[in-house]
Amino acid sequence: MSQHSLYMIAEAMALGAFILSLPKGTLILSRFLFLAYILVGAAYVFGRYHGSFPMTPMYLGTAATPPALALLGALWLGARVAPGKLFTYRSLCFMVFFVGLGPLLFPKDFYLPFLKTATFFSHAHLLFTILGKAAFLLSGIQALDYLLKSRGGKDPGPPSFFPALVLGFAFWTLSMFSGEAWSYLGWGLPVVWDDAVIVTYMATWFFYIALLHLHLAGGFPPKARAAFSAAGVPWLLAVNCVPDLGPMRPLW
Repeated sequence: MSQHSLYMIAEAMALGAFILSLPKGTLILSRFLFLAYILVGAAYVFGRYHGSFPMTPMYLGTAATPPALALLGALWLGARVAPGKLFTYRSLCFMVFFVGLGPLLFPKDFYLPFLKTATFFSHAHLLFTILGKAAFLLSGIQALDYLLKSRGGKDPGPPSFFPALVLGFAFWTLSMFSGEAWSYLGWGLPVVWDDAVIVTYMATWFFYIALLHLHLAGGFPPKARAAFSAAGVPWLLAVNCVPDLGPMRPLW
């Protein structure tokens, strides 16, 4: 089976999990498809990464982010979907499918001829970028859930989006520093300023460090902090995912 076909199967599973999550009677089947998607998505990522070795697949991150998001979401939700987390689960299924459409419809591939085995920083940079995007998206989904539950002056309970936000920021910081170390070891420069990817990485880092400051300083009410956290989803998609997309191509 080709990697493209495997990716299409994974997308079909994510869409099926979302559709089956809408009626409560098919929630168990939806969870089964969602967990199966994680396995198929992981197989796709491993196959593509292994097939490109020893070169670095520069645009694997966007395709690998949906499986990573699904994995983090499954770990957060636990063995079953509690009634209070149903919206988050549905949003998670949709986001996994939606983000996964990008690499499927707008494929972009480039393999940097720099041996991965020369330094582990190239591995670390790619891994931490994927995990950072996934954690930020999960935090935004949880923040949107918090906003919806707080409508009409209702008490939504303690905010649950902060841990994922901190986790994403930690991964993103490690991604930036490992990327700089990789750049220095490979090209003799820690930062290549004429590369737009570097600028967007730093812009995202500054966005989320400002957001963390709002959380830790406590000057803003929880709803305002949740609104900024939810706004991180379109920011991340526009600034860090869309630039990794290529021209539109037919599915076949």
